[in-house]
Amino acid sequence: MPLPPMSIPIASTGSVAFAGFRRSVIVVLLPAPSRRRHVRDAPGRDLALDVHREARHLVHESIAQHGGPADALNAIADWIDVDGIARDGGAEDAYYAAQPVPGLAPNAPVLRVADLLPVKGVTAPSLAAVAPWLAALPNYTPTNVNTAPPEVLAVIVDNLGPDGLAALVASRARKPFASVADFRSRLPQGAAFAGDGTVSVRSDYFYVTVEATQGITRARARALVHRIKGEAPAIVWQVVE
Repeated sequence: MPLPPMSIPIASTGSVAFAGFRRSVIVVLLPAPSRRRHVRDAPGRDLALDVHREARHLVHESIAQHGGPADALNAIADWIDVDGIARDGGAEDAYYAAQPVPGLAPNAPVLRVADLLPVKGVTAPSLAAVAPWLAALPNYTPTNVNTAPPEVLAVIVDNLGPDGLAALVASRARKPFASVADFRSRLPQGAAFAGDGTVSVRSDYFYVTVEATQGITRARARALVHRIKGEAPAIVWQVVE
């Protein structure tokens, strides 16, 4: 849910358009390795398991509902994990090294959704189909139910239905959710979500776009900003176009 654009004069030479924050962190595809735990399922082999299993389920549901590459989730997990063991249907270095343009799995978090294009099973059309509802962040981040689009609320809340969804969105418009408990209390009868750890009423990551114009010249900068309690905001990445 972007904030409205605003122009800020810079002397008399032009203006900066503050495009606002896209505050709705919809789905965190890529938990950082530090937020994962390891268990043994066979002698000598460690498997990395997501701490938040419910988040993986939500990712799959969201991607599948919107025509995205849901079958590529294991390949995406292999793309970011630190080991060289391919999951069922996934891929590691051997697969990418054999491609027409050879490469390797980066074994690191992805910070832009577009960076998933090289992953096995991901195509440009399937990724474009779900890009409006996805965000790639360096850490697990719950969905902000105050800013999530209706399409995302429909995924994270079970047994909601069209009428229940409309009622929930209307309730939020009248009064934002003050807490997760408040959100839960305003769900329609019979509706439920996976757990308190999957949702929040605030955001810590923000997309920022700044546009500067002077005459016929225009420049744009984009950044992902991380709000850290008690510290100055940190810039995760930034690009100037």
